Amino acid sequence: MKIELIDVRGFIPAIRGMRKSMQSEGDSYIAGMNCDEIVQKQDFKLMLKLVKSGDSHSAFMRMIQVWVDIKASRMWWHQWDKYKFQHFMYQVEERSMESITAFEFWRDMYKTTKDEETFLICKNAIPEGLLQSRMVNLNYQTLRTIYQDRQNHRLPEWKKLCEWIKTLPHSELITEEKINV
Repeated sequence: MKIELIDVRGFIPAIRGMRKSMQSEGDSYIAGMNCDEIVQKQDFKLMLKLVKSGDSHSAFMRMIQVWVDIKASRMWWHQWDKYKFQHFMYQVEERSMESITAFEFWRDMYKTTKDEETFLICKNAIPEGLLQSRMVNLNYQTLRTIYQDRQNHRLPEWKKLCEWIKTLPHSELITEEKINV
Protein backbone atom coordinates (compact mmCIF):
# COMPACT_ATOMS: atom_id res chain seq x y z
CA MET A 1 0.00 0.00 0.00
CA LYS A 2 1.24 3.46 -0.89
CA ILE A 3 -0.27 6.69 0.45
CA GLU A 4 0.78 10.07 -0.93
CA LEU A 5 -0.60 13.35 0.38
CA ILE A 6 -1.41 15.76 -2.43
CA ASP A 7 -2.86 18.74 -0.53
CA VAL A 8 -4.65 19.90 2.63
CA ARG A 9 -6.84 23.02 2.42
CA GLY A 10 -9.67 24.75 4.22
CA PHE A 11 -8.36 25.73 7.63
CA ILE A 12 -9.22 29.43 7.08
CA PRO A 13 -12.85 28.79 5.99
CA ALA A 14 -13.24 26.20 8.77
CA ILE A 15 -12.05 28.64 11.44
CA ARG A 16 -14.15 31.49 10.07
CA GLY A 17 -17.26 29.28 9.89
CA MET A 18 -16.64 27.88 13.36
CA ARG A 19 -16.23 31.36 14.84
CA LYS A 20 -19.28 32.67 12.98
CA SER A 21 -21.49 29.95 14.45
CA MET A 22 -20.09 30.72 17.93
CA GLN A 23 -20.59 34.47 17.36
CA SER A 24 -16.93 34.98 18.26
CA GLU A 25 -15.43 36.12 14.96
CA GLY A 26 -13.47 38.87 16.70
CA ASP A 27 -11.64 36.30 18.85
CA SER A 28 -9.79 34.83 15.88
CA TYR A 29 -6.59 36.03 14.29
CA ILE A 30 -5.52 34.36 11.06
CA ALA A 31 -1.79 34.99 10.69
CA GLY A 32 -0.57 33.39 7.48
CA MET A 33 -1.19 30.84 4.79
CA ASN A 34 0.72 27.92 6.32
CA CYS A 35 -1.75 25.81 8.32
CA ASP A 36 0.57 25.86 11.34
CA GLU A 37 0.43 29.66 11.18
CA ILE A 38 -3.28 29.83 10.38
CA VAL A 39 -4.50 27.90 13.40
CA GLN A 40 -3.83 30.15 16.36
CA LYS A 41 -3.88 28.97 19.97
CA GLN A 42 -7.33 30.36 20.82
CA ASP A 43 -8.83 28.90 17.62
CA PHE A 44 -7.22 25.52 18.16
CA LYS A 45 -8.49 25.39 21.73
CA LEU A 46 -12.06 26.00 20.52
CA MET A 47 -11.63 23.42 17.74
CA LEU A 48 -10.54 20.78 20.24
CA LYS A 49 -13.42 21.63 22.57
CA LEU A 50 -15.93 21.23 19.73
CA VAL A 51 -14.37 17.93 18.61
CA LYS A 52 -14.66 16.60 22.16
CA SER A 53 -18.33 17.66 22.18
CA GLY A 54 -19.15 15.30 19.30
CA ASP A 55 -19.62 15.25 15.55
CA SER A 56 -22.67 17.53 15.52
CA HIS A 57 -20.65 20.26 17.25
CA SER A 58 -17.56 19.92 15.08
CA ALA A 59 -19.10 20.62 11.67
CA PHE A 60 -16.07 22.82 10.85
CA MET A 61 -14.14 19.56 10.30
CA ARG A 62 -16.08 18.97 7.06
CA MET A 63 -14.56 22.17 5.64
CA ILE A 64 -10.95 20.95 5.95
CA GLN A 65 -10.25 19.02 2.75
CA VAL A 66 -7.53 16.45 2.05
CA TRP A 67 -6.49 15.13 -1.35
CA VAL A 68 -4.51 11.89 -1.37
CA ASP A 69 -3.30 9.26 -3.83
CA ILE A 70 -3.76 5.75 -2.50
CA LYS A 71 -2.42 2.62 -4.16
CA ALA A 72 -3.88 -0.48 -2.51
CA SER A 73 -5.11 -3.98 -3.29
CA ARG A 74 -8.52 -4.56 -4.83
CA MET A 75 -9.43 -6.44 -1.66
CA TRP A 76 -8.78 -3.33 0.44
CA TRP A 77 -10.69 -1.08 -1.99
CA HIS A 78 -13.69 -3.41 -1.68
CA GLN A 79 -13.64 -2.82 2.08
CA TRP A 80 -13.20 0.92 1.56
CA ASP A 81 -16.23 1.04 -0.75
CA LYS A 82 -18.36 -0.96 1.67
CA TYR A 83 -18.20 1.70 4.37
CA LYS A 84 -19.54 4.54 2.20
CA PHE A 85 -17.34 7.24 3.69
CA GLN A 86 -18.12 10.78 2.56
CA HIS A 87 -15.48 11.21 -0.07
CA PHE A 88 -14.92 11.88 -3.73
CA MET A 89 -12.72 9.60 -5.75
CA TYR A 90 -11.15 9.35 -9.20
CA GLN A 91 -10.54 5.82 -10.39
CA VAL A 92 -9.36 5.02 -13.87
CA GLU A 93 -11.17 1.90 -15.05
CA GLU A 94 -8.55 1.32 -17.75
CA ARG A 95 -6.13 0.33 -14.99
CA SER A 96 -8.03 -2.92 -14.55
CA MET A 97 -7.97 -3.65 -18.27
CA GLU A 98 -4.24 -2.81 -18.42
CA SER A 99 -3.75 -5.36 -15.68
CA ILE A 100 -5.77 -7.94 -17.56
CA THR A 101 -3.64 -7.51 -20.66
CA ALA A 102 -0.59 -8.25 -18.51
CA PHE A 103 -1.90 -11.81 -18.17
CA GLU A 104 -1.36 -13.37 -21.59
CA PHE A 105 -4.20 -15.88 -21.29
CA TRP A 106 -6.77 -13.21 -20.52
CA ARG A 107 -5.32 -10.87 -23.12
CA ASP A 108 -5.70 -13.51 -25.82
CA MET A 109 -9.23 -14.29 -24.69
CA TYR A 110 -10.12 -10.60 -24.66
CA LYS A 111 -8.62 -10.03 -28.13
CA THR A 112 -10.43 -12.94 -29.76
CA THR A 113 -13.88 -11.97 -28.59
CA LYS A 114 -15.06 -8.64 -27.24
CA ASP A 115 -18.53 -9.62 -26.18
CA GLU A 116 -19.92 -8.62 -22.79
CA GLU A 117 -19.72 -12.11 -21.27
CA THR A 118 -16.00 -12.46 -22.05
CA PHE A 119 -15.36 -8.97 -20.74
CA LEU A 120 -17.00 -9.90 -17.42
CA ILE A 121 -15.05 -13.16 -17.23
CA CYS A 122 -11.82 -11.19 -17.72
CA LYS A 123 -12.81 -8.57 -15.13
CA ASN A 124 -13.73 -11.22 -12.58
CA ALA A 125 -10.42 -13.03 -13.10
CA ILE A 126 -8.38 -10.08 -11.81
CA PRO A 127 -6.65 -11.16 -8.58
CA GLU A 128 -7.81 -9.45 -5.37
CA GLY A 129 -4.18 -8.70 -4.52
CA LEU A 130 -3.75 -6.55 -7.62
CA LEU A 131 -2.87 -2.97 -6.69
CA GLN A 132 -5.12 -0.16 -7.91
CA SER A 133 -4.51 3.59 -7.63
CA ARG A 134 -7.17 6.13 -6.78
CA MET A 135 -7.06 9.83 -5.99
CA VAL A 136 -9.37 10.49 -3.07
CA ASN A 137 -10.78 13.75 -1.67
CA LEU A 138 -11.78 13.50 2.00
CA ASN A 139 -12.49 15.89 4.82
CA TYR A 140 -11.29 15.82 8.43
CA GLN A 141 -14.69 14.63 9.67
CA THR A 142 -14.58 11.62 7.36
CA LEU A 143 -10.97 10.92 8.32
CA ARG A 144 -12.04 11.00 11.96
CA THR A 145 -14.71 8.37 11.27
CA ILE A 146 -12.21 6.22 9.38
CA TYR A 147 -9.67 6.56 12.18
CA GLN A 148 -12.16 5.71 14.93
CA ASP A 149 -13.60 2.73 13.04
CA ARG A 150 -10.34 1.29 11.69
CA GLN A 151 -7.48 2.13 14.08
CA ASN A 152 -7.55 -1.36 15.63
CA HIS A 153 -8.43 -3.30 12.49
CA ARG A 154 -6.42 -6.44 11.87
CA LEU A 155 -5.56 -5.66 8.23
CA PRO A 156 -2.18 -3.92 7.98
CA GLU A 157 -3.51 -1.57 5.27
CA TRP A 158 -5.97 -0.01 7.70
CA LYS A 159 -3.24 0.32 10.33
CA LYS A 160 -1.00 2.02 7.77
CA LEU A 161 -3.77 4.44 6.78
CA CYS A 162 -4.44 5.29 10.44
CA GLU A 163 -0.72 5.91 11.03
CA TRP A 164 -0.67 8.17 7.95
CA ILE A 165 -3.67 10.11 9.31
CA LYS A 166 -1.53 10.98 12.35
CA THR A 167 0.93 12.81 10.05
CA LEU A 168 -1.67 15.31 8.82
CA PRO A 169 -1.58 18.91 10.09
CA HIS A 170 -3.35 19.18 13.45
CA SER A 171 -4.17 15.46 13.39
CA GLU A 172 -5.25 15.71 17.04
CA LEU A 173 -8.55 16.99 15.66
CA ILE A 174 -8.97 13.59 13.99
CA THR A 175 -7.34 11.22 16.48
CA GLU A 176 -8.11 13.05 19.74
CA GLU A 177 -4.59 12.20 20.88
CA LYS A 178 -3.12 14.72 23.33
CA ILE A 179 -6.40 16.60 23.75
CA ASN A 180 -6.51 18.46 27.04
CA VAL A 181 -9.43 20.88 26.97
